[in-house]
Amino acid sequence: MPYIDRNGMNIYYEYLHSNSLNQQIDAILIIHGAGMNLRSWDLIVPYLQQHYHILRYDLRRHGLSDKGPDRVA
Repeated sequence: MPYIDRNGMNIYYEYLHSNSLNQQIDAILIIHGAGMNLRSWDLIVPYLQQHYHILRYDLRRHGLSDKGPDRVA
């Protein structure tokens, strides 16, 4: 599973390549709402992937990302 270390916390992310044959494709970042995780985008991702590369991640304390310290700074 892909994780990035951010100040000692593992943040889960996915980078999805576009299905387009066009070589000049933009990437978009999609972020879920509070109390959800990156899976909340699963139904729309196939449509977005027709035109864009997609980067999505779980905010800390959500989904597969670490909780981190008890206090949010």
